[in-house]
Amino acid sequence: MGLQAPLWRAVTVFRGAALVYATVLMLAGSREHTRPWLGWTVLAAMVAWTVVTGVRYHDPAGRRWTWLTADLAVTLTCLLVSMLVVPAERLAAGGATLPMAWVAGVVLVWALRGDAARVASPH
Repeated sequence: MGLQAPLWRAVTVFRGAALVYATVLMLAGSREHTRPWLGWTVLAAMVAWTVVTGVRYHDPAGRRWTWLTADLAVTLTCLLVSMLVVPAERLAAGGATLPMAWVAGVVLVWALRGDAARVASPH
């Protein structure tokens, strides 16, 4: 359990860094985006959710599966909605969605939580 707290904090830091990257993507592609207003809305949701999860996951009691499931749902929603922002041609050519790096945060959270559950109940 000694490494758990720093790893959970690292996920929050990672998500913050990924938000900076998403902001750069939004600024750089704003003129080409299909719906820039929707892109800024997605980015605002990502900022808000990063704050919510950062606070929630700081406390071990906030790391319940229901929160992780909500985290996954919000992340997938941001990803899917951002596909309405980035032009289809750019996506087809392998272009980035807005939450491209940010989505890794939920993967890290699930991995941390799964490992904590495995360590807490060894077989």
